[in-house]
Amino acid sequence: MNKLLLVTNHFSVVVKGLEKKLRNLQYEVKMTDAGFLNITEDDYMSDVIILYLSDEMLDDQTILKELTMVCNKAKYKGCGLIVIGSGKNRKLYFDNAPVLESVVWIDQPVDMKLLTEKLEIVIEENSNRDAKKRLLLVDDDQLYGTMISNWLKKEYIINHVIDGMETISFLTNHKVDMILLDYEMPVVDGPQLLQMLRTHEETHNIPVMFLTGIRDRESIKRVVKLKPEGYILKTAGREEILRILGDFFDK
Repeated sequence: MNKLLLVTNHFSVVVKGLEKKLRNLQYEVKMTDAGFLNITEDDYMSDVIILYLSDEMLDDQTILKELTMVCNKAKYKGCGLIVIGSGKNRKLYFDNAPVLESVVWIDQPVDMKLLTEKLEIVIEENSNRDAKKRLLLVDDDQLYGTMISNWLKKEYIINHVIDGMETISFLTNHKVDMILLDYEMPVVDGPQLLQMLRTHEETHNIPVMFLTGIRDRESIKRVVKLKPEGYILKTAGREEILRILGDFFDK
């Protein structure tokens, strides 16, 4: 029986009813209405975490940060993740918590047939999570990052951060098997960030592949001098990226 964690930040008759419907569908369901910070380490071993969002959350930056943290941790742990929220406010949620763009979203009120279909897909995608390699994507382009995350999430556990500061913070608390690093970023660009990572004992051995839209000879030389494991052109499609990553990990 697949285990689900149903989380909301306040008691709701609607959410309680959703819990009952999921139990009737033969899922093992644990529910908490005590907020995101009450999710335990054991909870992240659930097959799927379902986050039920209330529109009041949009006015609370603290809760939005907690929501982002939970989504990132669930993705790192390889736990399936489904978010249920107001369709009319979906863009506002994406603007305030961009990580939501790369997870399964279902509009309220919940269509149980759709939710069941999505649950089956997410459970299947995450069935071998312990064997999956963990990737960290570093790219300030949110749209590109979301696209790559969606392309790779079936084969890999992938988290997305947008700059050097978030990269260091993430790597302080999590281990990854590879970093996909954007070559061009503001403030600290990809080559500068790689040089920083190479100087720290905790990060100097992490394999790095550059993501770049630049093809000129001098830029490629600069990349090669830093001795990354390789580079991927941003014009590459999903199958080519999967082939490059697969070839590296096969070795």
